[in-house]
Amino acid sequence: MTTKSWMQLSIAGLMASSVAAPVYAMQEKTFVEQASSEAKYTPGDFKPAPDNMKTRFGTLEFPGGYPTEEAVQQVYNELDRQRATQLYLDMYPALSAHGLLKGWVRDYGMTDTSDIVVMANRLDSAPLILTGNTESLYSFFVLDMKANGPIVLEVPPGVMGPIDDHNFLFLADVGPTGQDKGKGGKYLILPPDYKGEVPDGYFVVKSPTYGVWNFGRGFLKDGDPKPALKNIKANVRVYPLSKADNPPKTEFINASGINYNTVSPATYNFFEDINQVIQDEPIDSLEPEKRGVLKSIGIEKGKPFKPDARMKRILTDSANISNAAFRSLWWRPRDDANALYKGTESRWMNGYPDRNTTFIKDGAMLLDARTQMYTIGTGVTPAMATVTPGEG
Repeated sequence: MTTKSWMQLSIAGLMASSVAAPVYAMQEKTFVEQASSEAKYTPGDFKPAPDNMKTRFGTLEFPGGYPTEEAVQQVYNELDRQRATQLYLDMYPALSAHGLLKGWVRDYGMTDTSDIVVMANRLDSAPLILTGNTESLYSFFVLDMKANGPIVLEVPPGVMGPIDDHNFLFLADVGPTGQDKGKGGKYLILPPDYKGEVPDGYFVVKSPTYGVWNFGRGFLKDGDPKPALKNIKANVRVYPLSKADNPPKTEFINASGINYNTVSPATYNFFEDINQVIQDEPIDSLEPEKRGVLKSIGIEKGKPFKPDARMKRILTDSANISNAAFRSLWWRPRDDANALYKGTESRWMNGYPDRNTTFIKDGAMLLDARTQMYTIGTGVTPAMATVTPGEG
């Protein structure tokens, strides 16, 4: 490029900047400019503490600026209800994972980390499970690292699936999208407090929670599940690292046709399950803000959860409100964060906004999109967020 061309580009850039700068300055006032432009304070015009306030839950009385006992109780009831309702939606990912772990152990009779559940005849309509399908041969694992320490998962070629933690956060993939690249291998899942040596020969995954789960998919050929089942039974193994020299026998449980429930309750019991997760897992897996909300409704690490009759009524109400909220979000989303064809009337959606499994955009959590996904879907992995209809 000639010197003359560079000069022309530079002049054009300066002209564009000189035009844009005044516009930007007009849009962005400094704090001093904004404050100085406001009307001056006049005594009597400003009332920071009115004597009564009308709200959707009644009129609150503040004689002399101070609340009555009735007003205080009304405010606390509302504050507890709001916090519990948002907590229900925020904690649904953890409770959905908890529902899977509890449902499999309770209804299948899994008693050991080495137990593997398989849908030998493929998934059917007997269980309550979100987004299952009949095109794969499923296998399910429940890994309890509080009881067993680090756990080894051996997988062959021909299987795939995500490994998620107890908060339903993605840890790793197994199979073609995982570290083994579809060739099979040994995965080593480490608990949050593990400080020992890490042996060679493993694909290492560190979890922030003790509870970890995995669902694997065996590939079917011509719709026949038998070869996939044979591959899983012959080659998949799960056992504690401490028993790697003499692994225990893997027990396979056929769950086809068995009734089981993995869906979180839309009742007060939801909060009892939250308490169990908090007691079972490291509190550091949650940020201080969420811990504070938990504590405000009586859920605290290392302490019993004993809500009184008033709080039970509020928590029951919050569960109903939250259930109505997420069903409304499924049916009539308020934004198109999950839409595959944005700006259109199409209702084709991806569970992950803009194919982002963290649900964070521009530094902010997309609360509605996260609730939509976790209340209708099972399993979190970037591999699920990649396919758009029409792309092959």
